[in-house]
Amino acid sequence: VPWPMYAVDGQVNMTYMYLPRTDLPVKDPSEANLGWTQVARKQTELRAERTLVTDLIFTWDTLAHKYAKNAAGLNVLWGDGHAKFSTTKAAFDLKLWGPTGNQWAANEVPGGNSKNFNTIVSLLRP
Repeated sequence: VPWPMYAVDGQVNMTYMYLPRTDLPVKDPSEANLGWTQVARKQTELRAERTLVTDLIFTWDTLAHKYAKNAAGLNVLWGDGHAKFSTTKAAFDLKLWGPTGNQWAANEVPGGNSKNFNTIVSLLRP
């Protein structure tokens, strides 16, 4: 029998994020240097190595897949339609995820910090 995944509050969570990305760098050079790519607006712009849908990227504590308080990875649906569990270490740097526990401000976690959020997404690889 599979065990359900419970969040800190005891609720079962199933949240995904729609993130269609292209290979084209964003227009702002400082953001392009971080590896950020443009949002795909057409199916033909999707790429196998770029995200389409991911598990929730909000806070470290809401990260769905952890092992002994360390990130295990994220489920990702990639641009070509294949699904794979991404374990790209750089995407799980605690500096990008902000503080843990209940003492954090929205701008400190990826769910409220677009720079950290986009950097995490840009680092994910199949």
